[in-house]
Amino acid sequence: MIQQCRSCLAIRSPAALPEVKFAHASLRAQNRAPLGRPAPRGWACSPRSPAASAAEPVANDDSAETYPGVPVEIGVLDNDEDADDDTLTIISNTDPGNGTVDCDTTCTYTSNAGYTGTDTFTYTITDGTDNATATVTITVNNRAPVANNDTANATTAVPVVINVLTNDSDPDGHSSLSPHPTRARTTARSPARPAPAPTPQGPATPGLIPSATASATDAAAPTPPPSRSPSTRPRTLPRRQ
Repeated sequence: MIQQCRSCLAIRSPAALPEVKFAHASLRAQNRAPLGRPAPRGWACSPRSPAASAAEPVANDDSAETYPGVPVEIGVLDNDEDADDDTLTIISNTDPGNGTVDCDTTCTYTSNAGYTGTDTFTYTITDGTDNATATVTITVNNRAPVANNDTANATTAVPVVINVLTNDSDPDGHSSLSPHPTRARTTARSPARPAPAPTPQGPATPGLIPSATASATDAAAPTPPPSRSPSTRPRTLPRRQ
């Protein structure tokens, strides 16, 4: 029959048993009796000595960085431990939320195209007897886009449209590129001034109309001095004596 024996399960039977399994590896079966008493029929359980205990493996968390769509290999076993120096192997892993992972003796992670941010998955190791699980955190970084120089031909006073994004690209596969000037610069234009009215003393040259790159300049002709007409006052002759 099966009975509870302290913190383990032991099987009592008149016949010899080939194997006894316990709930914890630190317990083992012995066929002995207390001092001064006859040996009972069957098995009893007693704590196993620490020297004979099998140590469980320790799986430690890992982290890595990469770029969208670029595979990264992670030696997840490099920082895992086993006090008995048993060989550790990866027996399973979970799938990341934003990519794929392939685990053998190492784990190779590849993010989905265009994804940036943090992704995680777990893996489980074994020493042949016990298992342990750890988490791997992947940081997928964004790379800067590539902007190439542009040229265009223009005619004076005629607007020209330049599609500057045509020859630009993004190594991470992002398609939503937009121009982003580092500093806006504007040029103020003075309003055109009307030419001054001609003076009655002489003709005037009309004023110049300002262009997009030059200020208006007035160039009126100089006014000639007024002409003097002969005097109409009668001349008084001296009287003869």
